Amino acid sequence: MVRYTGWPPFRIPTAPALAPVCDEDGVACWLGNPDANRLFTDAGLSDYWRASTDGRLYLQSGYQEDGSGTLQPGRVFDVILPIWRAGELLAHAAGFARAMGAAEDAGINLRLRYTGLEGRDLVSWAKPADRGLVVGVHRSRLPEAHLAVRATPARIAEDLPGLVHQLLAPLYGRFDGYVLDRALVEREVQEMEGRKRP
Repeated sequence: MVRYTGWPPFRIPTAPALAPVCDEDGVACWLGNPDANRLFTDAGLSDYWRASTDGRLYLQSGYQEDGSGTLQPGRVFDVILPIWRAGELLAHAAGFARAMGAAEDAGINLRLRYTGLEGRDLVSWAKPADRGLVVGVHRSRLPEAHLAVRATPARIAEDLPGLVHQLLAPLYGRFDGYVLDRALVEREVQEMEGRKRP
């Protein structure tokens, strides 16, 4: 687990009631287990993940914006958080591939599915100082977005901002044609990598 901007993807909790469990061909973990005594109970901190022995990883997360306690759930979509999360996932995938002994040119397929987008407005919430990033109302009229990118550990190391931009540009376009600025992605990925800690 490598931390960047918060909980890492595929976080392994220490609480016994939340600890990963083995099944016939992998391991799974649900941070939202209602039977566990949890400090955080909102959807944004209730990840479910699974790793199979054939190298496939699955992660399902809620929106942090919906559990903020200050925003109405289902109404906003932060402009920065997807950049951080996509960067973290790609970095994790490269690290996982290396840990499994894969070559630097091994194929990594990342697919993302965002649901519940319709009616959400694009805002700058995670970094209030960047409120100028979104001028006017940019609302999603579509319910979901399906995104995909193919990479290698070497390409992730060489051009993580480029991959994140390629992956996410169609998502941001769902919000009344908002154009995701490559310079913004580069800045946020650089900040994300600067926060890296074991």
